[in-house]
Amino acid sequence: MLILFIHDAQPLQPLLAALARAHPNWRCVVHDDPADALRLLADEAFDMVCCGWRVARAFGPHVLRRAQGASPEAMRILLLPESVDTAEAARQALSCAHQVLPLPTTSAPFAATVERLIAVRWLLQDTTLRRVLGGADRLPSPPRLFLALQRVIADPASSTAHAAQVIAQDPGLATRVLRMANSALFSRGAPVVDLDAAAAQLGLDVLAQVVLSCEVFSRAAPQGVDLEMLRRQSLLCAQLASRIPAAGDAARLAGTAALLADCAIPLLAAIDRSALSALRLPRLWAGLPHEAVVAAYLLGLWGMPHGLVEAVAFCHAPARVARGEQGASVAGAVHIARALLLDAPLDAAWIAAAGLDQPLQRWRQLAASIVDRAALAVAATAPRRPGPAMPSRSASV
Repeated sequence: MLILFIHDAQPLQPLLAALARAHPNWRCVVHDDPADALRLLADEAFDMVCCGWRVARAFGPHVLRRAQGASPEAMRILLLPESVDTAEAARQALSCAHQVLPLPTTSAPFAATVERLIAVRWLLQDTTLRRVLGGADRLPSPPRLFLALQRVIADPASSTAHAAQVIAQDPGLATRVLRMANSALFSRGAPVVDLDAAAAQLGLDVLAQVVLSCEVFSRAAPQGVDLEMLRRQSLLCAQLASRIPAAGDAARLAGTAALLADCAIPLLAAIDRSALSALRLPRLWAGLPHEAVVAAYLLGLWGMPHGLVEAVAFCHAPARVARGEQGASVAGAVHIARALLLDAPLDAAWIAAAGLDQPLQRWRQLAASIVDRAALAVAATAPRRPGPAMPSRSASV
């Protein structure tokens, strides 16, 4: 492992000394001059580049963007001092870094982050997986309008009017957004008749979820796959998953990951699954369901953030990316939402270890409320029939 640190050396000394003891086969190179570091990066095959928020007179995110051009294969980490505004850092990191780590950091979380990043990179470069999926008719294209909408959301100067302009590019999508804004799930009484009002009614985060679910589950369905059911279930899971983590950024990421957790099911229905048994997954990924591995691969191809790729991959096994952590990780939030809404298996041992037994009861009640509101939305649009209407776990939205 060859790691380039673009940072003042003195604050890194404790981390570098600990890494030298714990990982003697790792070689760490430190440069406090971004120009020299970038020249070195162009000449030598580094596995990872770690850059501070400010290095000399250079802005770290700008340096990392140049590092991406000099060495696209290298994984990139943005190192943040305690004084940096985390919201601004999150916006900057979207376009330059695979991961963000606070400073000071110890060797254990740094090494765990490196292992996870390298595992994702391995997945995208695995020739067996690329060959198997290349046999499908075509890989799904990236969700174009969702990505455009994410850029709007990340821009502090943007408004719901800018979001409405993005949605208006697809009349079918615009119709679905208006219908959603007027549904029992989100209606506040007065009818919503234009996209600007619909964006304000739903909120930009929920609007992004609706757009993403429509784009991802819009292909022609292979035999035996109900895309509309997948879309409905993904939206319900996103509603719950986004309300489990405490932090705003983590909540948004959890909602998006819940939407994408089943995005590989249509693709897997069109290929020979037995060919996937030849995959030699790295230790961290061993035993994960094919749906999770292929979904993570797709998200990586689409250029989605590493945290999103990881959350989708490990939503079936949250303990692997939250070992010893208290509280619900992003992957854990998706895991819980799928267990409560889709009857997926719940990792009780991880729930207990993460101290989530009590919050789980509150999330069960929230899941029941989401299902009830979804059932009301169905009842409001379905033709009248004699007899009682029974809400179900797969209620439409």
